[in-house]
Amino acid sequence: MYVNKQAHGGADDRGAEAGVGRAEGRGRSAGSGGIEAHDVRLEREVRRDGRERGAGSETVARREHAAAEAGGRPESGQRSLAVGDPKKRLELVALKAAVEQVREEYAFSQRRACGLTTIAVSSYRYQTRRSDEPLRTRLVELAREKPRFGYRRLHVLRGRLGEHVNHKRVHRVYREAGLMIRRKKRTLCARVGQPLRAWTAANQEWALDFVHDAVDCGRTIRVLSVMDAYTRECLALEVDTSFASRRVTRVLDAIVAERGQPLAIRCDNGPELTSRHFLAWCVERRIELVHIQPGKPTQNAHVESFHGRLREECLNLSGFKICSTPSARSLGGERN
Repeated sequence: MYVNKQAHGGADDRGAEAGVGRAEGRGRSAGSGGIEAHDVRLEREVRRDGRERGAGSETVARREHAAAEAGGRPESGQRSLAVGDPKKRLELVALKAAVEQVREEYAFSQRRACGLTTIAVSSYRYQTRRSDEPLRTRLVELAREKPRFGYRRLHVLRGRLGEHVNHKRVHRVYREAGLMIRRKKRTLCARVGQPLRAWTAANQEWALDFVHDAVDCGRTIRVLSVMDAYTRECLALEVDTSFASRRVTRVLDAIVAERGQPLAIRCDNGPELTSRHFLAWCVERRIELVHIQPGKPTQNAHVESFHGRLREECLNLSGFKICSTPSARSLGGERN
């Protein structure tokens, strides 16, 4: 069934006729002036929203998506050129490095590599004429006077002398001159955690630890507490502004003379409790020394619990001052 073109007389029909005529290879003569009605409806449905896509268009779309994931470049290996966030513009130093990498890997000319990396050729070829030699010489002189000063303190020192330079330039020249201070990384003791044991008698294990406080004049004091792990009895409370390992062993000798020596002593890794004198004192008396792991005070929970009550019931409720007698290494307390 053919529909007369003049009956419809629309531009859409004429366009559809031309489209269908091309698709059919111009099988009908142009003078017939008619097309099939179902062909017109089918073409309108396809043109409406583009709902159905052919297999060829889907293949092209997949190729475009893969190229977009690869960075829009023919080879996926070129993704190494991207530095940092792709939305942010690279700094001049990074752009120059990218140009060098492109020229080395792909044998591009200098101008073409600069165009690909969006950097001006004049900026790439620019060589600074500013000399940092006076600044370097001055930093070396200040570093010899103050060997433990970093670049920040040297920058402040230059400002005090009336020599104002940007701190980033000072840092760059400071690094180039090799003046960086080497700091030794602190090494922690390698301790194996040992859980609390269930003791059955007194003097089987003692727990040692220090608690800190301050007197009315602001000076810091330390309180050495010795506790029996079985009876939970506080065997000693020694107070002083500082403790050496020999002072600790003197306190322990006094307790041993009164109660006898323990089988083991549990303590942390403080310098007083890891010194050679303290270790030799324990070895001489055949006392097992149990050091807890660094940063885990719960492994010495008995004395930590006692320190909590000591601070709540005594230290936080009392004000202390140092006694006037120099020979008396003790503290007198006054209730607030």
